[in-house]
Amino acid sequence: MSFGLPGQAGVAMLLAVDEVMDMARTTINVMGNALAWIVIAKWEGVLGTGPSKEDRAIVPVEPG
Repeated sequence: MSFGLPGQAGVAMLLAVDEVMDMARTTINVMGNALAWIVIAKWEGVLGTGPSKEDRAIVPVEPG
């Protein structure tokens, strides 16, 4: 299909659209990775569990 544009103008139009499409692809990729992280964390049973008391305990360090 031709819009009556010279060859170089068609390439310029494709390059302009590709930048927007690339941003959309990146957004979908990041959202998919985040969703996969959430699904796996729920599957493993670690989503929503905070650090244990041992992890929160402040252990004094002796100088020396």
